[in-house]
Amino acid sequence: MRIIVTALISLSLLLTSQLKADTTTVYFAYKVKDIDEGAQQKITALANSGIIKPGLKITILGYSDYVGGPEYNLHLSQERANSVKSALIKTGVKKGNIKVCIGKGKIERPGETDSR
Repeated sequence: MRIIVTALISLSLLLTSQLKADTTTVYFAYKVKDIDEGAQQKITALANSGIIKPGLKITILGYSDYVGGPEYNLHLSQERANSVKSALIKTGVKKGNIKVCIGKGKIERPGETDSR
């Protein structure tokens, strides 16, 4: 089973003289901090597409599900964000292009609680 939300890569793109944000999502398996081969291929394809240009500001936001305590979820989300950052760097993206890489913890969803 895959968790629906985890790490987002936000890419600020300059298109037709307007600043536009483009976002892609990378999914992680339950309680997993490392990206899988499919996610690495997605990141590689994104990097090779020409969308990520020198000087582009990249924001990586990591998330976890609602299971677990706040400290665990914050740590897991940061590890996921770091995993995406490493994958981008592996494709040739410069560290300086990644302006933010942060874990945000769990995504709050009304009615969901940690029942474990």
